[in-house]
Amino acid sequence: MSIAPEPTELELEQAHYDALYADTDARKPLPAHVVAPQEIEMWNEHVGSLKDKQVLECGSGDGEKAVWLASRGAFVQAVELSPVGVERTLERARAHGMADRVKAYVGDCTRLQDHVLPNSIDLALGFSVLHHFPAREFGCSLRAVLRPGGRAVFFENSNANPLYRWLRGIRNNESVCGSPLTQVQVRELVAQVGGGYPFYPRFGLFGHAKKYVWRESALFAGAVDGIDRMVDAIPGTRRWSSHMWVILCKPVVAE
Repeated sequence: MSIAPEPTELELEQAHYDALYADTDARKPLPAHVVAPQEIEMWNEHVGSLKDKQVLECGSGDGEKAVWLASRGAFVQAVELSPVGVERTLERARAHGMADRVKAYVGDCTRLQDHVLPNSIDLALGFSVLHHFPAREFGCSLRAVLRPGGRAVFFENSNANPLYRWLRGIRNNESVCGSPLTQVQVRELVAQVGGGYPFYPRFGLFGHAKKYVWRESALFAGAVDGIDRMVDAIPGTRRWSSHMWVILCKPVVAE
């Protein structure tokens, strides 16, 4: 009697997200924005207009953000490990009249070039996904598909705050591959793509508790957000946030 091999981390990751996206309602209205209200001005500065840009979303989940990006004028290619997530993405694009602007592929983001043409992407985006990817392999793959002068903006969690690391060890709702992004990983990504830097838009730590504690309480949500705002007002605290953006830039001229 043969024994079935243990599933790989990638297979466990796929199964986790297949289950997560199974009940997605593709007809649900799109969000007003894909970043927090206090970060919209920074989005305008670092991302800017999406009109007619070739945009790649890495780890696109169930397509909510990909379709939102298309609704702002982008031509979006979405790469997602979960086949269920890709199905929901295409359903959502049809439901919101964006089927001609959204393409979605089942794939591993360390092999973007399997689905995306080399040197074709103006802007790549990712929302809490970098910490799921091996930095060297993903950075090399991303560089291959960005056009010269193209950039990527990733919205990430950070392991800089020891309290956040401790809390993640106690209660983590992510999949097997998820762990907060380190500065070592950021430096590796920058080296592979060719340029870039981390950026801390605001202090964010206590607001994470809304995911785990008294989720339906507006009073609790307001209290923890208020604590984050008070800490944010103290100079030098943002680098200890559990939240950061990672900006990556492909050089215009090859070195």
